[in-house]
Amino acid sequence: MNRLAEKIRSARLKAKISEKDLAKKCGVSVSYLIQIESGKKVINEQVANSILAVLGEQMDFINPELQAAQESEKRQKPVQESKPVEKPSTFAPTDQWKSALSNIVKSVPIYDMSSWKVLGSKNHPVIDNKVEGMNGDKLLYVKVTDNDASGLRIKLNDLIFVLEQSEFGKGGIYLMEYQNKKIIRQIMKVNNKEYSLIKGGSGDSEIVDGKKLKLIGKCLSVSFDLKG
Repeated sequence: MNRLAEKIRSARLKAKISEKDLAKKCGVSVSYLIQIESGKKVINEQVANSILAVLGEQMDFINPELQAAQESEKRQKPVQESKPVEKPSTFAPTDQWKSALSNIVKSVPIYDMSSWKVLGSKNHPVIDNKVEGMNGDKLLYVKVTDNDASGLRIKLNDLIFVLEQSEFGKGGIYLMEYQNKKIIRQIMKVNNKEYSLIKGGSGDSEIVDGKKLKLIGKCLSVSFDLKG
């Protein structure tokens, strides 16, 4: 039995702790502790100090067998050349990543109201497969390109959050196409065929045949740049 093994065993007996209890307190198996105390297992200083600390002791000498084993390990371990630290590479998300992220984040496109070109997108969290409580595939943003609907407090460069719909509801503000131009108007149903298109403000309105209107969607909210 080596000196370290003898010291651990003596300290355990002095503390009146069984091998099972000491092993439990040290977080090792009983068989492992028995091998240590019998000198069959050579342990490093950190493990030895941990065991002795539990017993209220400390290692006040160097274990010759441990020292020899550590020196032998150093000689056998090949020297590794230091490599320059590589900077993390940036990469575009793959279709697989986009598919995975679509379950938690929905990218809602932003359209130019005049050209109907996509200008960019805004991300929204997906909660219970819904975006803002609605079908995310039917949501879009429209950037206003004029002050035609300023009476409705919708002005140039405002972003309108729109839910695609195929039919007009009871009242509300809608994005639609009329006479080959996309417009935003408040809608009031006049009869089964006609609707009143209201700009707001001065009360300017126009009654038109519903068949001439191509509905895009209902305007849900408007956001604007405070610097504008």
